[in-house]
Amino acid sequence: MVRAADLVIAGNNFLAEQARRCGADESAVHLIPSCVEPDKYTPSTHPPRPTLDLVWIGSSSTRQGLEQRRPLIERLGAKFPALRLRLICDRLTEFAAPPMIKVPWNEATEAAEVAAGDIGICWMPDDEWSKGKCGTKVLQYCAAGLPTIANPVGVHKLLIQPGITGYLVETDEEWIEAVECLADPELRRRMGRAAREFVERHYSVNALSERFCVLIVGQRSSMSQKGLGSNAA
Repeated sequence: MVRAADLVIAGNNFLAEQARRCGADESAVHLIPSCVEPDKYTPSTHPPRPTLDLVWIGSSSTRQGLEQRRPLIERLGAKFPALRLRLICDRLTEFAAPPMIKVPWNEATEAAEVAAGDIGICWMPDDEWSKGKCGTKVLQYCAAGLPTIANPVGVHKLLIQPGITGYLVETDEEWIEAVECLADPELRRRMGRAAREFVERHYSVNALSERFCVLIVGQRSSMSQKGLGSNAA
């Protein structure tokens, strides 16, 4: 498919390289990261509360990452009595701890449900499949004004600025330390504002739409001049 395409738009560098390895013309491959529409997300202004909500959003296919860290999630629940897990998914699951807020995924409500949390979390296995992921979870957390805790795999290393918009952590102890730090409401607000500004500048529809349109319009114009039909994909 990529060998036949006039234009290949990849969501991250790993995917762009895979397209080249599969025979795409070097000049046809362009990188435009996945993006979100921040205006859909209104950062929560809920008053201080005694609970601390971790939020995870995803589908059945990406839930495997959360499932693989079940012992960690349950350890966090035992360590922090105020902790709750807000799970937004098309297929919900059970954890022994912490207490859960189960939210069936719905496009109309997902932005508000993410913003209702306090800390976004994401974990991916270090494999080829994960390297192809484009970080939509993290972008959603940023747009909702939440700091993020994630492991340093794939695009996580590009989307999270450690100590500024969240934390990149590997060991259970590092996860515990990150949650301890973000139990501070003022730190969460400061990191959340920085995360929102980061996604607006670099990963929003507004920031990337012009480049996308230039590539598409330029490609169509080039083929029109040559009298060719479009194979753009």
